[in-house]
Amino acid sequence: QEGQEDPPLIYLAVDNGAVRHEAERVFGGQLVVREAPITRWNVEGQRAALIDILLLSFCDDIITTQMSTFSYVAHALSSTVPYVVTMQGTCVRDVSSQPCLHAWRHIVLASDCFLGELPFLSSPETRNCGYYTQQSLDAPKNCEWLNAIPKE
Repeated sequence: QEGQEDPPLIYLAVDNGAVRHEAERVFGGQLVVREAPITRWNVEGQRAALIDILLLSFCDDIITTQMSTFSYVAHALSSTVPYVVTMQGTCVRDVSSQPCLHAWRHIVLASDCFLGELPFLSSPETRNCGYYTQQSLDAPKNCEWLNAIPKE
């Protein structure tokens, strides 16, 4: 109708077929996906993932999961502060577009750099995942704001 805005498009970059099918069911024609292999294990799949990361970095908003390195790269490239779906199912706005390092503890423990001395798990150079400000925690929970996205 005249004077009415088109519903926003939603770009989905996911390596899980079930999630993709559910998103197609919920968002229908608003959903934009690239037809590409869903695999990390060959060059074609890795190339497709790189293209997805770059396309995702051009989105106005980025919604990611708490442990998605893939999304960390996209929001770091774009300087977009993402929304994060936590492991508890809540949805918060992150504190920064800087990627976090969810494997910091494992990397430190596996290295010879600290010789039995466990350093602080956070430093200015490495931001751990999952630390949110009160402002972020006050954001709508359970991603219910996604329901406010106009549908076709």
